[in-house]
Formats: sequence, structure tokens, C-alpha cells
Amino acid sequence: MDNDQIIRNGIQLVESGEVDKGMLLINQAISLEPNDPEKIHVRAQIYKALGKYQEAISDYKKAIFLKNDMFQYHYNLGNAYYDMKQNQLAIDCYTTAQHLNSYDNDIYSQRGQSYMRISLPLMAYYDFIRAIEINPNDQNGKNGISFINRTMPDLVKQQIKVRDTLHQ
Repeated sequence: MDNDQIIRNGIQLVESGEVDKGMLLINQAISLEPNDPEKIHVRAQIYKALGKYQEAISDYKKAIFLKNDMFQYHYNLGNAYYDMKQNQLAIDCYTTAQHLNSYDNDIYSQRGQSYMRISLPLMAYYDFIRAIEINPNDQNGKNGISFINRTMPDLVKQQIKVRDTLHQ
């Protein structure tokens, strides 16, 4: 069995509920190729799903160290920080992911949610708008804009006024 098959088998075991057996295989695959960022990223995703955030963060960082230009690694690290309510760290990761791929609506939606958590609704508003521009069906973006429109109508009016002034 080749190493890629080992990790696929490990993932299947984890998905079927045999987490310990699956993680043994995934760790075996990583030990055979310790510098394969994708295998480390897979393990990070499993740790995150299990709520083992410190382990997930450690693996995301290892994967990023090995291959810094993968927006998904930065995005998923941001999600781990978001789940831990470490919002500024999440924003930083989402921003890096956005620099690597400016056409992923989920990045903008998640960063917008993080901005809301640290009371920066205007920054969130911009991100929610961008998420919907990329994907008109982005529900998180729609919900974010709806919330801001409903709870902060003066902020929206001010934003529209500034935008109109800039475009004259």
C-alpha cells in the first residue's frame, strides 16, 4: 500500500467513527513523509473537527511553514482561531488567505464575522459585500449585511454617502 492510500484509509476510518485507528494511519503516513504539507493539513483538519484546537493550530502552522502559498491552509488556521474566539488572529489569517486568493467568498464572510466580533462593523460590511459580489448566494454575507442594516442603519447611510461622494 502506498503512502497516499494509507492516508486515504486513515481518513475513511476517521469518517466512519474509528478515530483512533484512523489517526494511527494518518500519523504513519506523516512519519513516512514528514515534509508533506497536505498530509499535515489533513491531520490538522481532523484535530479541528475533534475540537483539539492547539494540535490543529500546530499542524496548520507546520503546513504553512512547508508551503506558505496555499490559501486554504491560512483560511483553515483562521477558522481554528475563529472557533477559539481569537478574532484578531483569525482576521490576520483570513487576510493572508485573501491575498493569496481574492476570489473566495468564504474568506470574506468569515473575516466579516470576525470583524463583527471585535466591533468593527464597517470593515465587516465591506467584507460581506465582497462575499456577495463573488457569490450572490453567500448566506453568511447576506445575513451579515441584513444584521448591519437592521441594527446599524446610520452606519449604512454614512457608508452610502461616503461612497457616493468618492464616485462623483
